[in-house]
Amino acid sequence: MALAHGSDPAGKSVMPALRPIVMGRCGMVVARHYLAAQAGLRVLQAGGNAVDAGVAAGLVVNVVHNDMAGFGGVAPAIVSMAGSSRVTAISGIGRFPEAMSYELLQREHGGKLPKSPLRWVTPAAPDTWLTALRVFGSMTFAEVARDALYHAEHGYPVHYFQAANVADQADAYAAAPRAGAVYAPGGKPVTAGTVVRQPDLARTFRRLRAVAESECGTGRAAALAAARHYVYRGDMARELAEWSRQAGGLLTYDDLASFSVGLEDAVATTYRGYTLHSCGPWSQGPVLPMALNILEFGMPAQVAVEAPRVASFSFPATTYPNAYFPGDLHCEEGVPAGVRQELGEMGHQVKVWPNLTWQAGGLCVIQCDPNSGVLAAGADPRRETYAAGY
Repeated sequence: MALAHGSDPAGKSVMPALRPIVMGRCGMVVARHYLAAQAGLRVLQAGGNAVDAGVAAGLVVNVVHNDMAGFGGVAPAIVSMAGSSRVTAISGIGRFPEAMSYELLQREHGGKLPKSPLRWVTPAAPDTWLTALRVFGSMTFAEVARDALYHAEHGYPVHYFQAANVADQADAYAAAPRAGAVYAPGGKPVTAGTVVRQPDLARTFRRLRAVAESECGTGRAAALAAARHYVYRGDMARELAEWSRQAGGLLTYDDLASFSVGLEDAVATTYRGYTLHSCGPWSQGPVLPMALNILEFGMPAQVAVEAPRVASFSFPATTYPNAYFPGDLHCEEGVPAGVRQELGEMGHQVKVWPNLTWQAGGLCVIQCDPNSGVLAAGADPRRETYAAGY
């Protein structure tokens, strides 16, 4: 259990959170994995800005946590640059191929979306990373991709959360020979501590680096644009389209060539004099109540992240088949029993989660003291998130 604010019975100050509150004066990174936080911190200390560090951390997550966030997946982002009042959202969400339709699913699959390449959408993460770097960053692709390339090529130890995910999805890995060869060799899911290498992903990073470096004479922005073109309109796009065709998917070269992430003003709302910004309908829901914990109760970031959570299942899930259970309300057992009883009396069907369950999400936050400038991080112990600062 997390310690309470204040002092212990002997009058000595105590740490108010389960994890240490990581603080710094110059820079801070919080990411879904400690290797990603290290990568972001290295970039900051090398003179990169926050966007450079964010992209470096995101690329490492695509290596070490690609069971949940792959390089071919999604990467919505939100950017606020010093000296500007504008907060920009990068959509980072792929779309279904042009050939996908409700009529096709109704005709051939009874209206269901099968677990097959028909679920493939345009990869959005590469566009997010390259666009963010080009528009807001200061470094080259080679500089920010260094750690990701290293971990893909030389390997990293599988963490416990990933090992559990792979075991839960053993059938899916068995049906995907190339992913299965990495995470379930011989049909046996990897276990925590197994060193995993991803030569195909490393080769992808090397190819993008080579394309960008071949255009470096035309400037950093042009080099990044060339790398993006290579993914969505060049050789890599043609290879992806052919791979989709052979696997029975609908994704085509034209789908890739016509795709681009959107840059738009972030959704904003006010709360007691504060302005809260979000990526809109694709944002992560738990972030808002976490932020309100900080603002409403004056919690340090780490304490707010560790605070017991409540999750409603009365609304459709964001992922297919969009299941929902009207009235269901899950509470971590740290929510006082009296509060849970009152929620039940209000008509909620209260179900109790263990404290710090992974199912309640994994949040990352950085808090800045406007007076001292000190940065304090919040890294969620429910998953593999870690913070690093200086």
